[in-house]
Amino acid sequence: MSINIRNKKYHMIKVTAIYQQDPPPFRQWHLLMPIMLLALGFLLILETHVNYFRGVPGDLGDARFNGIILEYFYKWVSGGNESLLNPGFFYPMPGALAFSDNHWGTAWIYSIYRILGFDRYVAYDLWYLTGYLLNFASMHFVLRKLGYSVVAAAWGAFFFTFGMPTVAHHVGHAQLTYCFPAPLALLCWQRFRQLGAPLWLGWGALAVALQFYVSIYLGYFLSLLLLAWIAAQCWIERTSPLTWFAGFGAWVNSNRRDALFLFLLLGLVVASLLVLMYPYILYSKLYGFSRDSHDISSMLPRIPSYFISDISTIWHTFSDRVGKGLPMRHEHQMFVGLGALLLVVLALTLNRSPIVNVSIISLALLMLFTLNIKDQSFYLLFADFPGVNSIRAVSRIILILMIPLAILIASGIDAARLKSRRWIILAASLCVALMIETILMKGQFYDIAEAKIRAAKLDQKLPAHLNASTVIFVPVNTSEPSFMTELDGMLLAQERGLKTLNGYSGNFPNGYSTNDPTQPACLQAVSRMESARRFYAEHLGKNLDMGIFKYFVALDTPNCSEREWREIPNEQIKRIKLGIINVKKLCDGRYEVNVKVDNQSEYPLLVLPKEHPLRLSWQVHPKGTAPKTDAWVPRVDFPQGEDITAGAQRYIRFPINVDESGDVILSVSLVLEGRVWLHNQGFSIAQKKLNEKYK
Repeated sequence: MSINIRNKKYHMIKVTAIYQQDPPPFRQWHLLMPIMLLALGFLLILETHVNYFRGVPGDLGDARFNGIILEYFYKWVSGGNESLLNPGFFYPMPGALAFSDNHWGTAWIYSIYRILGFDRYVAYDLWYLTGYLLNFASMHFVLRKLGYSVVAAAWGAFFFTFGMPTVAHHVGHAQLTYCFPAPLALLCWQRFRQLGAPLWLGWGALAVALQFYVSIYLGYFLSLLLLAWIAAQCWIERTSPLTWFAGFGAWVNSNRRDALFLFLLLGLVVASLLVLMYPYILYSKLYGFSRDSHDISSMLPRIPSYFISDISTIWHTFSDRVGKGLPMRHEHQMFVGLGALLLVVLALTLNRSPIVNVSIISLALLMLFTLNIKDQSFYLLFADFPGVNSIRAVSRIILILMIPLAILIASGIDAARLKSRRWIILAASLCVALMIETILMKGQFYDIAEAKIRAAKLDQKLPAHLNASTVIFVPVNTSEPSFMTELDGMLLAQERGLKTLNGYSGNFPNGYSTNDPTQPACLQAVSRMESARRFYAEHLGKNLDMGIFKYFVALDTPNCSEREWREIPNEQIKRIKLGIINVKKLCDGRYEVNVKVDNQSEYPLLVLPKEHPLRLSWQVHPKGTAPKTDAWVPRVDFPQGEDITAGAQRYIRFPINVDESGDVILSVSLVLEGRVWLHNQGFSIAQKKLNEKYK
């Protein structure tokens, strides 16, 4: 195919399929096949994921979290919330919505269902099912536009929407359901390559931006797929991407209206991505959020990852034997099924069209790029780049790899139907195998009735009438995982229109995820309050008004005892023990001191409150002399500012300089700054002789 731009001819290699007209007996299936496959897939999801609207897909962890975020957006749209970025959990930490997916791209769909009168649980199910509908429609539309028959497009869309990896990942991560912009972005790129009209680049960029709004993970993986796709086209066509844009200037001059529209589209894309990404960039920097290479490496695909499908009724026995000891195994459910694999082989055997070659090469490039072999991967070379280091679960890229796989499956089906009858029978048999493997995937859901009962029981523990400024807290306990109580607090606060110290998300601010479940409820709460106060002082440069906690309620704790809230009284100080474990000479001439603080009192030692923080102090004096009162000058802060609870111990290492010669004594004490020296209240100073063996 070629086009003329002001008498200049630019050749475009057609990289689409060749099947435009369906011969009998396929022609009568134009509507039947896609409707039948969509209905079959929907029936699977209705039964195994939402239990006919009696359940919510997933568990009481991530599924409830996604529901809370969607409900928050609905309340914001309805005027019930003032700030879009501060949903009232992890209170009073700012920007909590940017700790994970914000659902801005699809929360409006959930909001429509809520406006129509559905409760939060049924609206969530409808939002979830709508994602499957849009995915199927998008993939089917794209495959048809690429030239595939209705039957082939229907099976490709069925695989993309309901395939084994898709169902496996959606069970626990409903935020990954919506992938419909991704095929559209690829189609726009193909239209640009076929027609040479740069306006398609604008539409493609808009589709990419929409996918980022739907899910940053999927938007990122789509970007990788497009890069791999372009690289594959360059290889096949033996051309440079620069030649594809050689006529851009001429196109602008001859199509000024379209060019203006293109620039407006690109400007809209850039502006929308800035609006989306700025809060993430701002708060990631503010809180220091990032993933280290070890975290990322644990969720890079391994070779066994592509053969794991633990929720498959057919393959679970085989899957159990694959990848034993694989970290974060639930993220490695990447097996596409035998039927799909054989259809891909069929495409490679019968159809070597350019689009088949581009699909398989781009697929291979991304698989090789992300593959982890003995903790070595090309991907890790880029894992520390800004933005990239926020993407942890790289194995989720399989959801975007389903696009070239769907193209290959459609190619195999259409290639077979142009051959002899036996090839058609083989392709049909493989399609049936793909369907059986899909419908025999197990789902997961939590029961809506039970969730409502749980929420009602929690609500009954709160007073019926609370001040609008009340901050609530559901303490962590030893009887269930911490994420359960954190989400309980978030849900309860959202239903009551209150703020909460509880929080659960993809990232946690310091001090909000380290509570010991054996601690008293009020001590857990005050630890979070103190963490917030430190954050405001150290990162925002201002004092947090602790008056915001004037109205505070901790569930199952009607009255916080005075002991759990205030600093240790003087009469309890003598019960604190301090010991010097060892002293080691360093190569730079200094000494490293290792001390142990044993809090045998009945009160917590508050390490970094606004007033009277607990610190270590030390001095060196000649043997046979007492420590000098005016020599307690050095200060040593406790690491990470963690309070020392009653009965707890804390070890701390710190360096010291010793200028005096001869036998000297190292004395170490504790001070509540601005209040009291502990050794003046019966506390025993820890001492250690520094002699020649240390020097």
